[in-house]
Amino acid sequence: MRREPPEETTDLYTNLVVDDRRVSGSITAGATRLPLWAFVPQLITGGWNGIEEEYPSAAQIGADGLAEFLSDLLDARGEFGRLLLPLADAARHEHPELAPAGGGGAAEPRGWWQDPELARPVRKQLERCLALLPDDTTEPRT
Repeated sequence: MRREPPEETTDLYTNLVVDDRRVSGSITAGATRLPLWAFVPQLITGGWNGIEEEYPSAAQIGADGLAEFLSDLLDARGEFGRLLLPLADAARHEHPELAPAGGGGAAEPRGWWQDPELARPVRKQLERCLALLPDDTTEPRT
């Protein structure tokens, strides 16, 4: 689910980047090729010791930065908290098949959003979240 044309987004969360040209658009530790999903399991089971040794790019976010991000992410509540669950479930059940690439290039991994069965619960919950947001989002935050 990458943008066309591809973009790099650096201003949504401190020290985290999404670039459609790197690691299939995964959230990365800074402007690196290190996706958070690559080392979070090791972090949970073994702690931060060894993460920066095995993944030097992890220093871009650091233990405190990653802990803050995961805490902020998991602090989502109500309908927004519920949105995280079907997103994670869809990713867990994503099919490994390859989809034909546009323009005749190499095949790309098929994403969960391309599977109606996996996308349906995400869409349903996302619609609930959108219904809670004000229509006019141009007002500055106070």
